[in-house]
Amino acid sequence: MEYPVKATIAVNLFGSEYFVDRHGGRLRKTLITSVCLFLLSYVILFLGMSLRPNIYDEGIVLTAAMRVAAGQIPHRDFYTPYGPAQYYLLSGLFKLFGESILVERLFDLLIRALVVTLVYTIASSYCRRSVAACASIGAVLWLFSLNYGTSGAATIPVSLLNLVGTTLALPVFLRTVSRRRMLAAGAVAGIAAMFRYDSGVALLAIQACIVMIAVCLRVKSGPSKLRAFASTSWPCLLGFVTVTLLPAVYYLSVAPIRPFVHDVILYPLQYYHRGRNLPYPAIRLYNLDSLADYLPIAIVGISLYVGVARRFKARGNAVFSAEIMAKELEWRGFLIAFGLLALVMYFKGIVRISPVQLYLCTIPSLLLLAALFQ
Repeated sequence: MEYPVKATIAVNLFGSEYFVDRHGGRLRKTLITSVCLFLLSYVILFLGMSLRPNIYDEGIVLTAAMRVAAGQIPHRDFYTPYGPAQYYLLSGLFKLFGESILVERLFDLLIRALVVTLVYTIASSYCRRSVAACASIGAVLWLFSLNYGTSGAATIPVSLLNLVGTTLALPVFLRTVSRRRMLAAGAVAGIAAMFRYDSGVALLAIQACIVMIAVCLRVKSGPSKLRAFASTSWPCLLGFVTVTLLPAVYYLSVAPIRPFVHDVILYPLQYYHRGRNLPYPAIRLYNLDSLADYLPIAIVGISLYVGVARRFKARGNAVFSAEIMAKELEWRGFLIAFGLLALVMYFKGIVRISPVQLYLCTIPSLLLLAALFQ
């Protein structure tokens, strides 16, 4: 990998270090570029927005939001396997701006534009701007192609929270991070659980794995590893519990636990696989759409291999300076963290394999692809 020679070192919004040149702050340029990219991606996605409602997925979300606005409680009064955050957010927006599908669509486009912007911001902290721009273009095109099929879906804000929660945990590969940062990372996972229970719990597990791997890489002795893992992990768990506990207490105060257990655990275990299972598509030269189902696995596999292989390369090369060793560790952390995120999110599409179902895996895969190219 190439490391451009710059003058000074600065710390970016996510806590990792990068170089800035003598003629201006790269952070300021990145912020300006991110704002412009947000506005541009919002306009592009708006112009490509379908005028037809998605009767099934989007209709379910809109109906649930109107039910919540009318005073009904998810699980108690209607079936839903997902968290309540999307319904309550849209319900609040409907009360402010009126019950219109346009309100939901504009909010959905806002989250999509933020996803594109965050992809660029994260990638530009590790890669050249041209590589980061290509990653953001790929995110725009992917979101554009899935605009109709994922309108109003909770997976869109979850993908944004996945990126934020993983990025907040990244500095653990370089140093001991503050409790406030890990508390925020756990809180982000808790918010994600309020949109989709499974994705939020999965993000918390990914953060725990990131901390465990980072501690194993940085700390040598066994007892010290255990103490470092515990001291770093408990604020993350506390943040998750803090966010999810109040909604849980409120739900139990107005509804019994059984409807929740039925919607989230019992019914999916019995019927989800039988009702939604699809076979993996065959790869044919005249139909390359199926590559979207398999390409993320190749990207994740290469990323995790490179993340591990570069560790052995660094350990076997005694002439590496401390600065280069830190940079190597930072790159390994990036590949391992987002590789784990993409791998775990890929499991969402195993039952019902399709590009739409693999959306949560595709977004971090774009970041991995940018990092591998760099």
